Amino acid sequence: MGSVRAFGSPPGPSHTCCRVTLAALPDSLIELVQGEFDYLVGRDGREFFLALTRYANALHGKRRTRKLLSALEVETCQALERFVAEQGELIEEAKAIRIDLARLAPEIDNSDIAEPDHRSHAWTSYDLDSFASFDKVASADLQIGYPVLPRDDEDPGPVSKLLQILRGRLRTAEYGKEASTSPEQIRDDLEEIGRRIGNLGSRARASLQRYRQDSRTLPGIAFARLVYFGSDLVDQPVQIETDEDVERLLDRSIREWLQPKGIARKLANGEPLDDVERRLIDGTEATLKGEVDGFHRELLRRLVGRRSMAGFVGDHAVAFAFAVAAAVVGGLILYYAFGIGR
Repeated sequence: MGSVRAFGSPPGPSHTCCRVTLAALPDSLIELVQGEFDYLVGRDGREFFLALTRYANALHGKRRTRKLLSALEVETCQALERFVAEQGELIEEAKAIRIDLARLAPEIDNSDIAEPDHRSHAWTSYDLDSFASFDKVASADLQIGYPVLPRDDEDPGPVSKLLQILRGRLRTAEYGKEASTSPEQIRDDLEEIGRRIGNLGSRARASLQRYRQDSRTLPGIAFARLVYFGSDLVDQPVQIETDEDVERLLDRSIREWLQPKGIARKLANGEPLDDVERRLIDGTEATLKGEVDGFHRELLRRLVGRRSMAGFVGDHAVAFAFAVAAAVVGGLILYYAFGIGR
């Protein structure tokens, strides 16, 4: 039996949520946080990505900000674990519907068909409209994380595909295998199955919307993204000794082609970018600056308290607010949220 789990391991006993006491909060800490932030305000392009590590190391070097980062990490882990738990429940409900549908309409149970070649015309039908594919997807081990950049179409779980297969098999049972666009219904006794599929789809949609909103709003995820794009910017040397080494190099090149991190690495090392890469990295930078704005404001809110936040931000207003981060601090968040090191 497969399982759905979050990337990485849950935080141990030492990772506890913290509350910052403001009574003894030194002005020097606020000045440091704001000073590091202000330093980054004018950074663009290559300098923006190269400056990420400095900011994170500065935060990590202070006990209070280090505790806040741990709290954000815990919140990130908890949000991801909630989504993972929801996915597990939805998968179990989808499996129960599949069993009942096959029992009520055994003529459409195609769970015993062999998996065709992925390059054949039969693959699409097998993949998206067979109980054989359903069983394979539902039983697979799956790791779920947040995307390295927020996306409105991000869907890391298997439930959408399971629902597609269930809907297709139900339609075949009700209208026949060769149903046209305006088919005649041949069975009308499967309404309960249709209702359950509809309810499952509604629950899955709500769960996915929460996941996507968390991906855009959690300050811990924002920080982790900054860490991700500020780390590993040195293109590691490649030693070619065998044909397997060549294949691995080609595979890595294909996987990294036009990927945000790969382009960021090229930019950080002063390599020329073509028009497409330049457009993509500009979009990545704009997205990250938006992420930094939310993270920085949340960091200040937790440091200085709700009452003084409005005045503090007003006194330190800037045209573009962004703070950035580095690899040392966010390692655990990154591994948990993005599966770095898979």
